[in-house]
Amino acid sequence: MPPRRRSSSAPAQPDAANSDTTGSAPTSVSTTLLHALQAWPVRIVLGGRAYVIPATSAAVWIATVMADDLVGSFLSLLEDEDNERAWEAIIAGEVDLQVLNDTLVNTITLVSGRSWWFTMKLLHAAQGSWDTIGGYLAIKGVRADVLSFQAYMDAVLAAVLRHVEPKNQTSLLARLKMPPPGQKIELDEKKEADAFLTYMGGR
Repeated sequence: MPPRRRSSSAPAQPDAANSDTTGSAPTSVSTTLLHALQAWPVRIVLGGRAYVIPATSAAVWIATVMADDLVGSFLSLLEDEDNERAWEAIIAGEVDLQVLNDTLVNTITLVSGRSWWFTMKLLHAAQGSWDTIGGYLAIKGVRADVLSFQAYMDAVLAAVLRHVEPKNQTSLLARLKMPPPGQKIELDEKKEADAFLTYMGGR
């Protein structure tokens, strides 16, 4: 679980991410581009109260979304005082659990620059062959601790497609884009990894 932060000096976030929504996805090409160029703070609303997640690198976001305790890991991105306040609101029943779930997945969509299920499937698939994908990214100098989450996921997708048989690329992208039933975070890591190895043609 990533460490909580006590303060943030991150720049103001783009307008599309600074609304009263629960971390809705960017609504314009320019906003999406800005999220790819650098990490931005993200404004979320829980129980009628607004919170700001400071600008965070891809490395921290990946540790967050891949954690077993997604809610705890997600809230740990907040500054200490906000983290405690958010937990108090959840425990007191002031935060609707469906709203909390929507906030989590919408925020993943926002910061990764693609549908949350696409991001999660891609991460699990790449993890299944990380000795190849991770090595390629390392050789190319792609650093998760420097890039924004969206920029890093762009690089991961490019690396994955480079290592997939050309004839299988279209079907792989279709699989990644297909939303899961109910759109809940219930992914089978081994299934996604095995599927990716199949797409790679045994490489």
